[in-house]
Amino acid sequence: MNETNNKRAILIIEDDVPLARSISNLLKTQQIYDPYIAENGSIGIQKAFELIPDLILCDIGMCDIDGYQVFKILKESSITSMIPFIFLTGKSELDEIRLGLQLGADDYIVKPFQNDELLISIKTRLAKYDQFVNLSKQNFQALVNISPNAIFILNERGFLEISPSFSETLGYSRNEIEGKTLSDIITEADRSRITNELTKCFKGIEGAVTTNAKILKKNNDVIDVSIFLQKGTTIKGKPNIIGVMKEKTQAISSSGAALNEEEVRNELYKIAEYISENQNDVSAELVNQLKTVYHSYSQASRQSDQNQIGLSKREKEVLLLSCEGLPIKQIADQLFISDRTVEKHRANLMVKTGSRNIVEVIIYAIKNNIIEI
Repeated sequence: MNETNNKRAILIIEDDVPLARSISNLLKTQQIYDPYIAENGSIGIQKAFELIPDLILCDIGMCDIDGYQVFKILKESSITSMIPFIFLTGKSELDEIRLGLQLGADDYIVKPFQNDELLISIKTRLAKYDQFVNLSKQNFQALVNISPNAIFILNERGFLEISPSFSETLGYSRNEIEGKTLSDIITEADRSRITNELTKCFKGIEGAVTTNAKILKKNNDVIDVSIFLQKGTTIKGKPNIIGVMKEKTQAISSSGAALNEEEVRNELYKIAEYISENQNDVSAELVNQLKTVYHSYSQASRQSDQNQIGLSKREKEVLLLSCEGLPIKQIADQLFISDRTVEKHRANLMVKTGSRNIVEVIIYAIKNNIIEI
């Protein structure tokens, strides 16, 4: 969902530009959709990773990359695999419809179609997707409700979710904490330091942060806490952080032993499974499909940005291995560095290429011939 206006982002991938504009105008009249147009399959793939839309409408019979190829690539990535996908086509043969549905598409609309038919399909598929999202939220809520730890989820604008233990520890209800940032409840002496650590976490410079701070409770009492922050979660493509907060006097496990940091990390990872899109690793199959799509750009249209973006030797090595579809752990083993160092280099690559995830980095590398892949 578009966070700036609460409208549902719809990506229209259609090489018939007048038709694409007509669909876009139809969606705009509903006042609940924010349509975006991609005039061919390759641009559509890139925009899908950039926008992380709520739903995709995609023509099948496009010239460069057909709709089936677009669908297969987007379903190969965990970043885009759950986005509802509706095929648009002028073909009405039963076997074509069957093929689209067998691939896993959510719907198949034959052109020419009635406006109401398209709008009903979009509404139905979004409702189905929302049910899936709500189930994930229920699973998340069930997990945090039984946790003795003060768990919270942040984005760059403030708190998104808090656990009952968080409310019990600090005195804030979910409605009262909404709109506040973590910095708002940190004492002035620690505020600048914590804000700096949060910024590094959001940007991916630090994958995890363990720190101490003094926190202001709702009644203005001050408590000393240990804070554990874990980056790497995204909701609709936006960076988020999961955190656990423990009073120092209560920093013990259920067995009475000193709080084990690994125990806290495991809890954070379990929570992340319910609410996040895993975008750390890219399969070799996805990379091969991206190469097929973006190597079609002529050499004349390709420009090497290697010198302009200033990649270090290690960043090139991490990029090359990422373009081979290796997961973070294998990259770390091959380069004899830590997983965390690989994550830092990937974060730097995203910053330098203006990308929001590693798939965008790989597309950028292929299109601009940064390295030989």
